[in-house]
Amino acid sequence: MEEGEKEVYKKNEIYNKIVKAGKRLYFIDVKLLKDKLYYLTITESVKHTNTEKDLNEFRKFRVVLFPEDFDKFTEGLNDVINFIKKELMPGFDFNKFTKSNLTIKNNEINKNKTENNIISDLNV
Repeated sequence: MEEGEKEVYKKNEIYNKIVKAGKRLYFIDVKLLKDKLYYLTITESVKHTNTEKDLNEFRKFRVVLFPEDFDKFTEGLNDVINFIKKELMPGFDFNKFTKSNLTIKNNEINKNKTENNIISDLNV
């Protein structure tokens, strides 16, 4: 990407949200296409170890969602998540994976660790 393209790309970014989930990071970005037409990108970034080169790499997968599909996508996603929670895993405690619960659990184990150390230990 050339220098001018980077600035256009950054200028088109309107809002960003990063979701940490285990070894994955999800980047949710709102971008401007043209004439106040906004769209959404969801990028999953997963850390992988390349044993041949002895280094960590990030693999990224992206979904682009345009405004005309927001409601259909949200409805479908909510439907599938609710099906999993209610029908397939009704007794499962989904809240045990929240960042605050993981931080509390790890602080109980070692009260001297900072939140950043805990996140590093969890490979987030």
